[in-house]
Amino acid sequence: MMLVPDLLLEELLDGYRGRLRFLNDLRDRQAVTATLNGLHIGHDGHQARERSFVELVAKYNRRSIHHVVMHHSLWPFTAAIGRPNSVSDIERLADQQAGRTAMMRSARPDAWLCPKCVAEDLAFWGASYWRRSHQLPGVLWCDKHHNGLRRANLNELQAGPPDHCLENAEPLDTGWIESLRSNSIIQRFLDICAGILESGAPLDKTHCTHSIVLAAVGAGLCSRSQDVGRALFDLACSQLPVEWCCSAFPRINWTRATGTAMIDAACRVQYPTSTAAIAFVGALVFRSADNALNALAPGQLLNDAPSATGPLSV
Repeated sequence: MMLVPDLLLEELLDGYRGRLRFLNDLRDRQAVTATLNGLHIGHDGHQARERSFVELVAKYNRRSIHHVVMHHSLWPFTAAIGRPNSVSDIERLADQQAGRTAMMRSARPDAWLCPKCVAEDLAFWGASYWRRSHQLPGVLWCDKHHNGLRRANLNELQAGPPDHCLENAEPLDTGWIESLRSNSIIQRFLDICAGILESGAPLDKTHCTHSIVLAAVGAGLCSRSQDVGRALFDLACSQLPVEWCCSAFPRINWTRATGTAMIDAACRVQYPTSTAAIAFVGALVFRSADNALNALAPGQLLNDAPSATGPLSV
């Protein structure tokens, strides 16, 4: 009989699959889905249609597919720009291969864990688990315990609970973490990312771009809309530690002006961009995460001067 524990609060779906694999000594992720399908087919007898992992998790946790996707995956953040919003559309997407792949996609190249969360979980639940908030771009400390996270190989999500790789996970320098926590732009970025994930609200690229450009020009960061990208890149380089920028956006070379392209894409309607890039530019332009989220959310109008920054301080 397969052991199928309940999803825990904020447990990452990919990590839950690893927990199922570990508890049941299964070969790989495909074996987890196949075994769950065996339970499903066995219970329903004549019904032989194989179901997706997300659908099976929803079934055995007595929750809707929509709830599982919106509360236990990073998809509300990674796919925020232009994604479907209705419950039926999201559940329909979860039934398609492309949708299932997108819903299990990570937001960064490593897995991250908090040793204090691990200890608390073991004491309370008898098991540790991977938290999705720790997997957002740029997050290097635990919002609850304020200590540095530890970095592990991304494959550890599939291997089992985080306590099994805790000793081998890479700790971060405490002094560096403390210096980052005092940077208001970094904290704004983290709060914006968390707000997008937790709210589950999709973003409209055109609306976000217009809001960002209006705020940047209104704050006097530049005088022309076409100069916003370069102005914000220069601002980021002067106000943010390059080591953190490389951690949050590892594919960008922050030692050269090529990083302008990422920021410029968030400031021009015709260019594709990522949710993380929109959040990053929002952290540079707006006074607070709340102002940024209110301005970037669909259907909201920018409160021009009150929500735009003056000269930014760290």
